[in-house]
Amino acid sequence: MSVVVGNVEFHAGPHDVGGPDDLERLIVDFIDGAQKRLEIAVQELESLPIAEAIVRARRRRVLVKLVVEHDYLRSRRMRADPWEPLGSNEPNRAILAAVLRSNIDIKSDYNTRIFHQKFIIRDRESVLTGSTNFTPSGTHENLNHVVIVHDEDVARVYAREYREIQRGHF
Repeated sequence: MSVVVGNVEFHAGPHDVGGPDDLERLIVDFIDGAQKRLEIAVQELESLPIAEAIVRARRRRVLVKLVVEHDYLRSRRMRADPWEPLGSNEPNRAILAAVLRSNIDIKSDYNTRIFHQKFIIRDRESVLTGSTNFTPSGTHENLNHVVIVHDEDVARVYAREYREIQRGHF
């Protein structure tokens, strides 16, 4: 049950906790709608359907750039066997490997402050943002919202922010 006001869409969910919208599907559909470019800044990427949509975009020859929080990729301590896939962050690392193998430009923030952004700029025309982490819990267990703005001026503001994030400034 989204609400649309002008060029802005408001969504709340997920269905799993009584919300009206399927937030994961909204994010996937937004990514699938890209024709030229995606600039994605997310705290973590653990949702396989969202990751698969990102890879599909790259296969369509969409230019994809991604920035994620490094704390969800590294281990908190040295493992006895660093080749053994262990820990709560393993889904993030597996998805990172697939993204890298898909020739997607990915950067980790490496800033000492927590990187808590969640937005996608699509084709420099639309922006998806909100409270939803791109994780199974963010899209299926926690009440969240997604806002989609279809406006080039707003996309330009977010593009400036994205460039700053890539430089480690946030």
